[in-house]
Amino acid sequence: MKKIIISIVSLALASMASAQLKDLTTNTDKFQIVGAGLRVGGGSFMQTGDGLTASLGLNGTVDGIYGFYFARSDKSKPYIGIRSGLSIAYGQNKVTASEVSQTYKATFVDEGLDVTYRTIATDIEETNSRIALEVPVMASAIYKCFWANLGVRVGIPIISNYKQDLASASVTAQVTDGQNFDMPIENSLALGRVDGKSFDDKLEGPSFNVSLAFEGGYAMEVAGNWLMLGAYFNYGLVNNFDGGKVNHIDCDLNSLPANVTVNSLTKSCADKMGEMSFGIKASYNWQLGNSSGSKISKSSKSSKSKSSGKKKGGKVRF
Repeated sequence: MKKIIISIVSLALASMASAQLKDLTTNTDKFQIVGAGLRVGGGSFMQTGDGLTASLGLNGTVDGIYGFYFARSDKSKPYIGIRSGLSIAYGQNKVTASEVSQTYKATFVDEGLDVTYRTIATDIEETNSRIALEVPVMASAIYKCFWANLGVRVGIPIISNYKQDLASASVTAQVTDGQNFDMPIENSLALGRVDGKSFDDKLEGPSFNVSLAFEGGYAMEVAGNWLMLGAYFNYGLVNNFDGGKVNHIDCDLNSLPANVTVNSLTKSCADKMGEMSFGIKASYNWQLGNSSGSKISKSSKSSKSKSSGKKKGGKVRF
């Protein structure tokens, strides 16, 4: 993943170095744009909890873009507008813990027993992944060849999964008379492990996410439209996690060993979960038609004006 990000960043920097930075907005009329874009970078669900360590994973988004920009009084001022659209976002990260130990108590009245169960897992690694629909609502500014957007992104998760691997898992039980005995885990779930193998399952999470979003960069003219290159940063504004399900043991004393079911590391141990992502982005933007005339470049507009002696209106160069 690091090599991919480095390659993309190098390509973007090379394009910026070779591009001619010039004023791409030569009009004062209001205008609208539509576009398509791609964001690639790193991100995390930022899980926090005792003994948990979250690391960065891959983040990527396909953007559908719409923008409306208001008329400006003169060319020395930036264009101000509103950006929105619809995005499909993918996020991934890993969370690890060296050991997870949890205790459960059960009372069996008929047998007259109080039993304390303890589950232990070591070297747990969990990979979380999510696909979400995002709707941005952002204020936007364009000045010459530079642009910036600031606002929020509202995300609605549609697919959330996790995969766990662990080094070992065990369950012990202690009865009221102080006798200790081990209950082996066979053909049952123990902290995500099935017969010694990792497994995938659904990661239940929030129904929506709200993130502060910033992005900015520069634009170059390509085939009469705008190729916009830059960077982005999103940071979750709300805690997406209100506590996991309590792990539970289904135990029948007449049928040992006990069946142990434990949720994902995030759902079991995290007390906070948010979304953060950053990286680079590129988008290609088309200006929607309006009544101000056809697209003409600054140079062609100047030559035509000199030859005809008349000023011809033109769209914002986009």
